[in-house]
Formats: sequence, structure tokens, C-alpha cells
Amino acid sequence: MLKNKKGFIIDPVILTSCFVAFFIIGLIFYFLFSSVGRLGTYNIVSEEFSSTADYGLLNYLRTPVEVDGNKINMADLINLYYNDKSYDEILTEKTKKILETFPKPVSVSGWNLNVYTMPEDKTLIKIRTLNILGWYENRKTFAYIPLSNEPEKYLKIKLYLECQDIACE
Repeated sequence: MLKNKKGFIIDPVILTSCFVAFFIIGLIFYFLFSSVGRLGTYNIVSEEFSSTADYGLLNYLRTPVEVDGNKINMADLINLYYNDKSYDEILTEKTKKILETFPKPVSVSGWNLNVYTMPEDKTLIKIRTLNILGWYENRKTFAYIPLSNEPEKYLKIKLYLECQDIACE
């Protein structure tokens, strides 16, 4: 029999049975949680967005650009384009340059950007980095930009990955 410092006696049978019980419980948890990985992986992604696209869209909208000698961000440039279509070339050029830096899961894929006027939901501009007619469209996200001169209207920005291969997912 073992004695602890307080003078209580611990029976070796009880001590051994406690260790065996903890060992069995540990094995049960090990097998229970180790089988989860073998059952399959699940991507829990909202139908509207995923974190990759969300960060990509936020980074895109916050990217600084120089236009007419002024340093503005891409969200401001889109707003300028809404009011003056002469910014079409610079908006397309800067957007393609930014989107080309985004990671792509397969070689035949490209990030694309669409801008819609809301609440009419009319397409304002479509910018494509790869013209493959979208076999698979994944990782899409939306952002909304209020218009500076029309408070009741806003722009809906859609960023999405277009792939020619199902491996795009």
C-alpha cells in the first residue's frame, strides 16, 4: 500500500484500474478523432464567397493607383469610371495587372471582375484576365460601393475565379 503525504492510503488495485481506465478512454478518443480525417474532407464555403476571394477583393479595392496625378484606390477609380467612361482603359489595365497577381489553382484559370449598377442590377463593366467562357466558376465574392454623387444607388463588385478544369474547386 502507498501512502501520500496527508496520510491517506491508496490501494494499488484502485490506482492501476484508474490508469487502465484513462488509457482505454484515451484510445477511444484517439480512434474516434483519427477516423474523421479518413472519412473525407469537407469544404464549408458559402455560396456567395470564400475567404480567398474575400481577401482578394478587399485587397483589390484598397490597392493604390495613380490617376491624373492623384493617388487613389481602385474603389475610387471604379467610382470615377461610373461618372466618366474615359477611365475605361486605365481601369481595365490596372485591374488586369492586379488580378494577374492573385493565386490560381490550375494553369488554365483566371480571376475576373464584374461591376453592376444597383438597384437596377445592370452590368457596368466586365474585366476578364482569361477568356475561356467559364466552364467552372468558383470562389466568388461581392462588395458594394456607395456612389458619391447618388446616395440611393451603389455599385456591386463581383470577383470570381473562372477555370477550364474541374480541379478549380
